[in-house]
Amino acid sequence: MKKILLIPIIVVITIIQTLQAKALPEYALKTAYLYNFALLTQWSLKEHKSDTFNICFYKEDFGTASDVLKEKTIHDKKINIVSIDAIEEARKCQMVYIRDKDLIEEAQLFELLSEAHILVVTDNEEIKNTHITIFSDSTKLAFNINLKSLKNTDLTVSSHLLKLAKKVIR
Repeated sequence: MKKILLIPIIVVITIIQTLQAKALPEYALKTAYLYNFALLTQWSLKEHKSDTFNICFYKEDFGTASDVLKEKTIHDKKINIVSIDAIEEARKCQMVYIRDKDLIEEAQLFELLSEAHILVVTDNEEIKNTHITIFSDSTKLAFNINLKSLKNTDLTVSSHLLKLAKKVIR
């Protein structure tokens, strides 16, 4: 009898969770993506000596959406959310999110990419040669991974993340 009562409760909970997931704001979803990108990427131990894992937003503010990350860890390191205004500041970051192409020069981006321990993520498809690009695919978010750009880094992206990518650029 208890099993019969549990089934409708589980169905209702699932429906509510689905509806809530659809109603999540864009920044909350992108924050979840950034977190999972970091979880599914390995950094070289020699480059990752800090006690914190710095996720940096270049001239961007995710507001309260990024607050949930402050309570989490990545690779046993407490997450620190950092807002940076100059690309040179990115050297203290393990991950940098760049949104606006007009705010960054290609030369600066290539210099940043030459830093072997920084994962560069964007949602602007006009910014070329970043490591991961998030984009809208119909009604959901998807992402591409640029293995060409990752080739010269000491970052290793998990095979699971590669399988989830819409497109892998080799």
